[in-house]
Amino acid sequence: MIITDTVNSYPINDTSSFIIKFLNDSFICDWQYLSIDFSFDFYVDSDTLTDFGKIEFSPDNGFSWIDVINDPFYSGLISWDTWSQSGATQYPRPILSGSSGEWYHAITYGMHAIPISFGLQACDTLTWRFSFISDAVQTNKDGLMFDNISIGITYPIGLEENKLNPNRTLLKIVDLMGRETEYQPNSTLIYIYSDGSREKVFKVE
Repeated sequence: MIITDTVNSYPINDTSSFIIKFLNDSFICDWQYLSIDFSFDFYVDSDTLTDFGKIEFSPDNGFSWIDVINDPFYSGLISWDTWSQSGATQYPRPILSGSSGEWYHAITYGMHAIPISFGLQACDTLTWRFSFISDAVQTNKDGLMFDNISIGITYPIGLEENKLNPNRTLLKIVDLMGRETEYQPNSTLIYIYSDGSREKVFKVE
């Protein structure tokens, strides 16, 4: 879990960041054939707009950063699903400011477009930065919390079988929220194999 402060309200005039690095160590190190799975839970209690969270991606190991939620160009390459724990509220993108009132879950689709657009090389490291920024006004609020952060690689539908490990065995099937499930037709599922590989599967019946 990433949290601004476990005891006190978040401080004024502060920028706190947490960096995660993900190495594509798959035996298929080519971003054009892979899809990036990125999901997380969040809870926010802050002043609206002036105090806010931000999630950024770096294509060059931290030299430059792109806001994957709000950047006017690159955010258009990503599709988000965001919904509350109770299921009562849904947003097109995560809102990391104001008061959420409960935990929310966010998941991306199409994250492969950003590495490809930057021409990342085989097995380059993906770098993510989670930040919370506050202004000079003390609001006595809790800040921002992230939990269950998941970054992984999924093989797309239609990948040629000869590129995969022929000796792998299926370990389990999960849905897009990471919950283990049985096979379901007409649903997007993720197959997890014994060699650590994953495959996104959608079968119509």
